[in-house]
Amino acid sequence: NGVDGKDGKNGTTPATIKSMKVSKKGNLIITMSDGTKINAGPLPTVTVQVEENRAVPTAKLKSVKTDTTTMKATWKAVKDVAGYQVRYSENKDMSDSKIVIVSSASTKSLKISGLSKKTNYYVQIRAYVEDGNKLYCSDWSKKVKVTTTKNAKAKETAKK
Repeated sequence: NGVDGKDGKNGTTPATIKSMKVSKKGNLIITMSDGTKINAGPLPTVTVQVEENRAVPTAKLKSVKTDTTTMKATWKAVKDVAGYQVRYSENKDMSDSKIVIVSSASTKSLKISGLSKKTNYYVQIRAYVEDGNKLYCSDWSKKVKVTTTKNAKAKETAKK
């Protein structure tokens, strides 16, 4: 075939792969630059398991109350979930958000402290289920915008 495996020494030129095709029988046929055809045999069988997304019921915020440095988010409990994730951020696009995990499906509120005074926050919630070592989450709820106050009087923003 003109290839001696010694990088073209002894006056030969190494052949390169020109094309590769799979025959109707599932064999890989390699055509070399010198016209030589090599039957590389059958391709290995590869089995791929595709997992479908699992539908998770959606959680919705009922209200978010704020004061100077805390907020309390409340929601209606969702059936057939393991818990909730509540995220909040000073940025509308939710960048740099913090996520708090509520690991009980029967819990219907969360108090978050250590917030900055007179600051806008955006809050969202989603439900999750666990299946073995996999976590499936619903989409995030609509964002609720709240503002912490400058004094101790509580302020409530209800989801509409």
